[in-house]
Amino acid sequence: MNYHITKKSAYSLGIVKTKSTGVVVVKIAIDIHRDNSLSDQAAYLIYPDALFAGAGKYDRAAFLNELGLLGSSFDASFTDGKLHLEIQSSKEAFPKLLKLVTIALEEPQFTASELKRISTTITNKLKQAQKKGAYVAKRELKNACYAAGDRRHTASHVSLIKKFSDTDKKTLSSLHERVLAKPWTVTIGGETGDVELVEKMVAKLKQGKEVPDEKVIHAQLPTKSALKLQDIPSLSNIEYSLGLSLPLYLHDDEYTPLSFALSVLGYPGFGSRLMQTIREKEGLTYGIYASLESTTAAEKGYVQIRTFFMPSKTVFALDCTFKQIAKLHKSGITTKEFDNFKKILKDKQVLLQDSLLNQVAQLHYYNYNGFTVEEIEVQKNKLDTITRSEVNKAIKKYLDPKYFVISGAGPVKAVQKDIQRFMKSVS
Repeated sequence: MNYHITKKSAYSLGIVKTKSTGVVVVKIAIDIHRDNSLSDQAAYLIYPDALFAGAGKYDRAAFLNELGLLGSSFDASFTDGKLHLEIQSSKEAFPKLLKLVTIALEEPQFTASELKRISTTITNKLKQAQKKGAYVAKRELKNACYAAGDRRHTASHVSLIKKFSDTDKKTLSSLHERVLAKPWTVTIGGETGDVELVEKMVAKLKQGKEVPDEKVIHAQLPTKSALKLQDIPSLSNIEYSLGLSLPLYLHDDEYTPLSFALSVLGYPGFGSRLMQTIREKEGLTYGIYASLESTTAAEKGYVQIRTFFMPSKTVFALDCTFKQIAKLHKSGITTKEFDNFKKILKDKQVLLQDSLLNQVAQLHYYNYNGFTVEEIEVQKNKLDTITRSEVNKAIKKYLDPKYFVISGAGPVKAVQKDIQRFMKSVS
C-alpha cells in the first residue's frame, strides 16, 4: 500500500506517491463546525462561490479565466460544517494552479456586489432544491436523527434565505479566518516534487494561525420511530429516505459487521435482498439502496435506505420493504450471503485502487478520521476476520424496524392517511 501520512499540529498530510502519471490530485478538508447556527449555515452556502468571485488583483471573470487557461479544476464546497477543496491538474500546470489557489485563500475580495449576486444564485438553487424529492426526504431524515445544534441538521430554506441579507463581507472574512486557523486534512496524489509544493503552500497559509478554542456541538437524537412527509405535487413519484440514528463510531467493533449487514440488505447491485425483492420480483422501483452515513471517528452516524415508489404502489412497496428489514432483523444473513458478500466487498477494495482519484479519495477518508497507515491496514483487514455471528448480532441490536423513521417527499397528499396507518402497524 503506497500510502504515507504525516501529522503536524496545523495539518495532517496524506500522500499517495506516484511516478510519471502526469496528473496531480489534491483534497483538503477543514472542519469549522461550531453550534450549527443559522448564521453559519447561511455563510457556508455563500462562501464557496465567494472564493472564486475575485481575489488579489483578479476580479471574478479574470480569476476564472486564469483557471480556465490552465485546463485545471479547483472546486470548493461545504458539507455539514466541513469545507472541501479539490484540486486536479496536469503536472505541467500544477505550480501555476497552486499560485491561484494561494491567492484565493490569502486575498479573497468578498465584494458587496459579488455577494449580492451569489445570494441571488443560492436563493434560486435553494428554492429549486425544495422540489427535489430525494434531497428533501434525506434532509428530513437527518433532521429526525439530529438536534438543531448538530452539523447534520439543516434549517428551513426560508430561514436561510432571510439570513443571506446579513451575510456580508465581515461575516465571510470571519469565516475565512476560521478556515485558515482550523486544522487541515490534506491528501495528495502526485510525485515527490508535487508533494513538496503542496506542503509548502499549506505551511505558508497556516503560518501564525492560532486554532480557535470553540465549543463544538454533536447532538444525535435517540432512535425513535417517526413519519416525515413533504408534499411536492409536481413530482410523479414519492422519494423515500428510511433510516434511524446509529450510536456507533467508526472505530467501534460493531461498525464493520453492521456495514456488512447493510450491504447484504441494500448494496448497489442486483445481489442485495432489497434489489432482488423490491425491484426484480415486485417491480416497484428502479433502485433501492442501504448504507451507513456520516459516521466518523468522533461522531455517530445514521442508517439510510433510499428509494422511490409510485404513489399508487407506495403502501404496498413500504410494506414489502419493511418485511425485508424485519426478516433480516429476526433471522440475520445466511451463510451463502456471508460468503458472497465477503467476496463482493473484497473485490470492491481492490477496484478502489484502479485509479489515482480513487486512491486519493480513500486515503483522504482515513486521513480525515485520524488513522495511521498501520490502522488503515487493520481496518481493511477487519473484513477478513469478522464472522457471520458478529454480523447477525449487530443486526439484532441496531436494525429493529419499529425504530425506523420514514421520510417521504413527493405527491403524498392523496395517500398520506394510508401511509400514516401503515406507519402505526410498523411502530
